[in-house]
Amino acid sequence: MIASFIGIWLGIIIVGVLMALGTSLIALFSSAWVGTIRIFGKTGRKKKEDSSYTWSNDKFVFLPVFVLNMDLQDDIDSKMKKLNMSMYLVLLFLSSIYAFVILYFFWMNPQFGPTILRASAWMVLINAVLSFFKHLYTVFIKGEDLASFTRNKMMSIKNGSTFEQLDMSIPDGMFEKGSRKDKVLYLHLCYCKALWMKNFTALNNLVRQMDLALRKHGANTEYTYDTMSVFGYYDILFYSSYVNHNAAHAVRIYNIFKPRLEADMDPNGRRVLAYYQFYVQKQAQEASITLNQAIEALHKAEMDPDRNDVTQAEIDLERRLIEELQDNMTRVLNPGTFTRPVIENTFDDAPLI
Repeated sequence: MIASFIGIWLGIIIVGVLMALGTSLIALFSSAWVGTIRIFGKTGRKKKEDSSYTWSNDKFVFLPVFVLNMDLQDDIDSKMKKLNMSMYLVLLFLSSIYAFVILYFFWMNPQFGPTILRASAWMVLINAVLSFFKHLYTVFIKGEDLASFTRNKMMSIKNGSTFEQLDMSIPDGMFEKGSRKDKVLYLHLCYCKALWMKNFTALNNLVRQMDLALRKHGANTEYTYDTMSVFGYYDILFYSSYVNHNAAHAVRIYNIFKPRLEADMDPNGRRVLAYYQFYVQKQAQEASITLNQAIEALHKAEMDPDRNDVTQAEIDLERRLIEELQDNMTRVLNPGTFTRPVIENTFDDAPLI
């Protein structure tokens, strides 16, 4: 019994290793690359295939997490679907090899060590099979409609559309079928559109949906920290710091992904941190330094002829938000009260908790 229990945990570790190995193999034979690596409290990121990883502290994870990146291109939706299917097939293949070797050599061995290995082999194989069929169910029965819809809208933004021009309306039931990361990405685009159009009523509703999507088991439960959904926390932190000021909730959100945010030198990361420092921490000097870093990062993004990770619409939005904070910070008397949208404290607009 003890050996089987140990074997199951060993199997979980091996699953993580095989997933990382499979992701690396896919990156070698496709147009994607490993853009994010998380392991043992460290995270490495690179925006382009030919660039180097920038490492920073992050929340501790025992199992390695490898995340693929791909340049936005016209056929990104079909490529992403093929990429995801390939990843599950590779994981199934690697898991089958591991399980076959272990079970072939230790099938009838009753000793403690072989029992552990057999349990790990069954754990690895069962996980791979279930993951593969779950993906098939998602693709062919449940549908990847929300993910495809969002990727197509991202492609429209890359091709020159503004946030105002995006039609983010979706059929009934599509949102509910999406995964957590798909929901957060869709809501993020809606959030950017509402923020650009200064539609704070819509923004309020979107943030509450995003807040719900980021929790483990529904309203008022603990938040989950997901590498693929972390930008949702950026949106909520900005909202709670500035749009509908709620210092207690802003601090709570900030502590969830503090290492990630403080290491993020992109325009949006610096801008969100600057707003938090100015309006929540009341650290005007630190906010000024961070805001200058945001300005430098924005200028660098604008001047990069090969940029593929930020669109013109995003640059325009960041510029406006940076200039808004600059304007507020220059007002010495009662700083932070000018130009901030005022939302009536109704039941629906009650601060997040």
